[in-house]
Amino acid sequence: MKRFFSSALQTLRRRPASSVMALALLTGVGFGCQSCASSSRKNYPTTPYQTVVAEGRLSIREYPALKIARTRGAENGGSFMRLFRYIGGANEKGEKISMTTPVLMEKSTMSFVLPESHQKQAPRAGDAAVEIATLPARRVAVCSYSGQPEGPGRAQAMDQLREWLRARKLAWVEEPVYAVYDGPFTLPAQRLNEVMLPLKP
Repeated sequence: MKRFFSSALQTLRRRPASSVMALALLTGVGFGCQSCASSSRKNYPTTPYQTVVAEGRLSIREYPALKIARTRGAENGGSFMRLFRYIGGANEKGEKISMTTPVLMEKSTMSFVLPESHQKQAPRAGDAAVEIATLPARRVAVCSYSGQPEGPGRAQAMDQLREWLRARKLAWVEEPVYAVYDGPFTLPAQRLNEVMLPLKP
């Protein structure tokens, strides 16, 4: 068993974040995180939001202020593992924190949204590379897609989202956020990914 988890950890460090997500969750018991036993989004709470407009896979949402654990490096296994260790107990209280979906990736950062139980107060990370921050309340435009998170569906979804916003004469901030809900052990057609663009006031 020890050899299995050692091998899994080495694999996690080599893989991109989208591939790391499910493997880390599936081997979570080896890192002391009993709640991380499956890579399906159905097993984890989803970040809360209000839908303002919805048209097929396109929508506009309002998100409240959200406390997150964040680290630099948007799409690599090292970033995921830093955050995963934090919720697994590598924090000032040695506290295990529930996983939520989605994992958020921006140009240079990766973030876990903390569960409701830790939205008011969260322990500091034991790793200086992990910071606890608060995303301000904001309105975002969203386009969902299936398949590989970094596959051709991402660019197509982003193009469709921008066209939709232009047609609605809505201005956005060109700081895309990529949301990943499932790991690679979920069938591609059943995976949920999203591209998001924050809207200007």
